[in-house]
Amino acid sequence: MDVLNWSRLDANISTNHKTLALLGMKGGEHALLVYLFSHGYCTGHGTDGFIPKAAIGTFHGTAKDAALLVDVGFWDLADGGWEVHDWTDYQPTTAENQLRSDRARKAAAKRWGTGNAPGNA
Repeated sequence: MDVLNWSRLDANISTNHKTLALLGMKGGEHALLVYLFSHGYCTGHGTDGFIPKAAIGTFHGTAKDAALLVDVGFWDLADGGWEVHDWTDYQPTTAENQLRSDRARKAAAKRWGTGNAPGNA
């Protein structure tokens, strides 16, 4: 599976009403970092915004952080974990990434010849 090594983040996140609410809460600074790290987790693992409960610790999160993120609306509760709110409205889905990667691979094969495309050995 081809996954991205970047995600989109609102340039005005520092003044977003959810951020401001979170920063007014005890532990909000840490929860905000967990939110940012969750973008990396979801993008790097191609989860389309889903965060399994078992994975939250892999990016330094706790149940308290998750509760704060749900309270302000950065995350939504989901079966077995959480989802980053409106993930697919702002991030390309795993299927879209795969399609783009396949198109690029085919274009490279066409340009460079079938056996010489990057990744073809």
